[in-house]
Amino acid sequence: MSRIILDECMSPRLVPLLWDEGHDVIHVRNRGLNGAADHTIWRAAIDEDRTVCTINGKDFKKLAAATGLHPGVIVIPGGHAPSAQFNLTMTALNWVSTSNAPTGLTNRYIVIGDNGGIVLTEIVYNEKDWPPL
Repeated sequence: MSRIILDECMSPRLVPLLWDEGHDVIHVRNRGLNGAADHTIWRAAIDEDRTVCTINGKDFKKLAAATGLHPGVIVIPGGHAPSAQFNLTMTALNWVSTSNAPTGLTNRYIVIGDNGGIVLTEIVYNEKDWPPL
């Protein structure tokens, strides 16, 4: 089971669908965070140990690089209906669960392409690399 917070760009309809798959999922609106800055959502994700699932991962990638230990980020492509968002999110979650990685989503930045291709980046804070480019 993964613990996930869906960014406001993600459909709230994914919450019950992902719950049905055994994941503990909330939408930012469930925490009163609609319209909140990305760093506020990131702080909530860290406080609740939830992976951020978003369409716009650029700022979350920078925030992850500035965080020593983080619950991870999943980025899916924009422009998809809720059913496709669900399928793309499940592609990432299924890939992580079958990769036998002991860290799961921790310190990972996963980008899913329109075709379901996965690009994984391990993001671990390194003071000499800060600030990120």
